[in-house]
Amino acid sequence: MARYLGEYDCDVWVLTREPRPNDIIDTSLLNEVPPSVKVIRSRDVDPYRWLHRLRPPAAAAPQDAAARASLGRRLAGSMTHRLRPPALKLLQYTAIPDDFYWWARATAPLGERLIREAGIDVIFTTSYPYSVHLLGYRLKRRTGALWIADFRDPWTQNIHRSGIAWRERLEERLERRVMAGADAITTVTPSFAAGFRAKYGDVIKRLEVIYNGFDPADYAGITPFPHDGRFTAAYTGLLYPKRSPRVLLEAVGELIAEGKVRRGEIVLRFAGRFATDTLLETRACVERLGLGGAVEIMGELAHREALGVLKGADALLLVGDTAPEAGAYIPGKLFEYMPVGRPILALVVPGEAQRIVEKYALGRVVHPLDKEGIKQAYWEMYRAWKDGRALSGTGPASPATGVEIFDRRYQAGQLARLMGELLDAQTTSGGRPA
Repeated sequence: MARYLGEYDCDVWVLTREPRPNDIIDTSLLNEVPPSVKVIRSRDVDPYRWLHRLRPPAAAAPQDAAARASLGRRLAGSMTHRLRPPALKLLQYTAIPDDFYWWARATAPLGERLIREAGIDVIFTTSYPYSVHLLGYRLKRRTGALWIADFRDPWTQNIHRSGIAWRERLEERLERRVMAGADAITTVTPSFAAGFRAKYGDVIKRLEVIYNGFDPADYAGITPFPHDGRFTAAYTGLLYPKRSPRVLLEAVGELIAEGKVRRGEIVLRFAGRFATDTLLETRACVERLGLGGAVEIMGELAHREALGVLKGADALLLVGDTAPEAGAYIPGKLFEYMPVGRPILALVVPGEAQRIVEKYALGRVVHPLDKEGIKQAYWEMYRAWKDGRALSGTGPASPATGVEIFDRRYQAGQLARLMGELLDAQTTSGGRPA
């Protein structure tokens, strides 16, 4: 979004943190930030960093380890092994709303100084993490600048909740404070907006939907991953227990066993991060179904490489969460897939993503647990490919199809207009408080 705000006469400053050791950093994306955008990184306050000191010492060589290890070292190793789980549990109960809380508090003085010295008119905080909204709340109160709180996912209405009753009550109070304090709330789906309106409609001043989207510039000069003549279906992104390819693999395995699909004519490519349990389950599933050679797990790739995998495919796989509440969400990958111009097999529960795929004729939608439905949809795509027919849902997304609302440049314009309207209203009402 910051990439295009300058086209709408916005002078952009980004206040963020230093990277953490486990952050996934794609420098190719950082290179897309224009020089006109000023990026300031404050020192991170990572509550998990000290936990590394509680890891048990590495095992010594087996020959005479016991003889070399002192009693003190053995006791220390035992103590750290026992302290680490309670320490993790303690952070779960104290890092509220998330483990960026201490960074947000420590960064507030820098943010206030930046707003005053640079003459910033509008604060824009976007979550996750939700702690940035607490930072925005504080900066709004201290400086009088306008404040827009942007939610890429719900907070207390999220499908991934803590389950700790007292913590959830506390977070609801914090969320209400944010909803009441912001001059405007933005979010990415109508369902999220409806949830916020139902819960906090009495305090929200303004609520707008600005979808997630894609940047057409990202696709310029992308080299497609080499095609080897097989029917290629590709997925890029995160996979975890609630978002697993197991049912898809079982469906394809059954099609092969039934003689409807030839194993040597297909390949399913998965690029991205797997949760450990899901990776083990997927590998076991591939082995059990005899899909070796027909399934490729490529690991994490740079963004442009991942786009090359998509452009080199015949069909794109969208694997969504299986929880019924997941219908309120739109996987970000759906937008990334749009400009590629390949049909999408969207394994999602009924809801927002389903409506977009069907409205813009992007492909087929099947419930992620409907094995028979997945078999039918995959087989139809395979047959169309084999017969040399156009697969349904093909054709690059274009403004003529109405998908310009998902273009990052268009969305930057939406945000710029919102900021302009808030500034006009502030001027009409007497200007910014001192």
